Amino acid sequence: GDRYALRLSDVASLHTDRPLTPAPSELSELRGIAGFRGVLTPVYDLGALLGYAATPTARWLCVARGSSPIAFLFESFESHLRLAPERISAGDGSKHAIRGTVQADSAAIPWLDLPLLIARIAARIKASGPSQER
Repeated sequence: GDRYALRLSDVASLHTDRPLTPAPSELSELRGIAGFRGVLTPVYDLGALLGYAATPTARWLCVARGSSPIAFLFESFESHLRLAPERISAGDGSKHAIRGTVQADSAAIPWLDLPLLIARIAARIKASGPSQER
């Protein structure tokens, strides 16, 4: 039920109800692999990465913009907002890659820095030893 915001510039595409193929991993947040335009992409449970219990009903997938394909699975998509810069406040990203807040609907919504979240996943993979995961 908690709301989070993503920067559109960090998102390559948004999808619903894509089939996932389970894949073994030392990272419990990896839900599987999905294909996007012929590219196999690891899909991580965004809620689990943020410290919530895994949600089996999650149906939305956000493919992050970047050099290596990676996607995040989450339960619901609320809206697309265009905000003035003064409605965005910066944070330090120290907790779960939360970079600050956006002021929308008279509520402060934490926004996630997807590149920072991806870097943290990569660091965890590297620390777990040799693997085929990316």
